[in-house]
Amino acid sequence: MKIKLLSSFLAVFLTCSASTTSTAVESDPVSDTGLSVAQLRTIANSLPASPGGIQAIQFLRKDGFWIDRAAFLIQERDSGWQIFVFHRESNDKIALEWKSGKLDDSFATSSPDQFQIVVAASENALKFSGCAAHDCPDVFSVVLYIPSKKTAFSATYIWGEVTYSPASDGSNAQFYKASLDRFIAEHRSITGKVARP
Repeated sequence: MKIKLLSSFLAVFLTCSASTTSTAVESDPVSDTGLSVAQLRTIANSLPASPGGIQAIQFLRKDGFWIDRAAFLIQERDSGWQIFVFHRESNDKIALEWKSGKLDDSFATSSPDQFQIVVAASENALKFSGCAAHDCPDVFSVVLYIPSKKTAFSATYIWGEVTYSPASDGSNAQFYKASLDRFIAEHRSITGKVARP
């Protein structure tokens, strides 16, 4: 499984990142806008062994310039969708920053193209959305991972009503909740569903 994961990393690395070497990363991490093969190997070794596989990878760039986070969408046969976010630390080491655990069944019917980098409250964030099996579009969820907060905010639309994760209740979370509302509104406009006030 680790070989399969590493192959996926290398393919994405060659497609999406500038060519880098371990020496360049060690000597001047700020000037290096990509990730090294050694860093990808570290991330691959940090992922749990699973019967599923990586479905999508997103790279988040600090100040729109150099990659400081790598996010992975994994789908497992028994535990559904999961998200892992790794952070590139100041010493240029890679560490797991956040993992979603098994996402709720309201995400069950989704696809890798729903794993996106979006703007939420004027910063880049990671977004994933999906519907419940057999109840799409009437049961729908969206999760936003905000790197600056190292926190995920989520909203679920169920038969016309919207509920939010506890993280969305704080006074500092109002801008992220507004972003969730915007994504729920987009979902409703596409499906023609209107939420109850």
